[in-house]
Amino acid sequence: MPIKFNADHDRAERVLLEVAGHRTVSISSLGEEALQEMERRYFMKPADMKPKVYYRLTDNWLELTVRYRPRFRDSGIEGSDEPRHFKGHD
Repeated sequence: MPIKFNADHDRAERVLLEVAGHRTVSISSLGEEALQEMERRYFMKPADMKPKVYYRLTDNWLELTVRYRPRFRDSGIEGSDEPRHFKGHD
């Protein structure tokens, strides 16, 4: 999401995290086995599964992108267990 340099980037980040939070699988809803499998496959610790905003400076604006782990039904692929990444954060 591009925003002007002088915009309230803290507010923009809060909005992105709030929206991602509504579409993210809850860590507490995952069983111990699922958490261990995610750590093994993706080298992800539970703290890494929380939505995270990344910043990128451009010539004209500040670009904010959010990375989050979607619920399975939101991922577009039934049964998908791949984390969702956005533009520039593969």
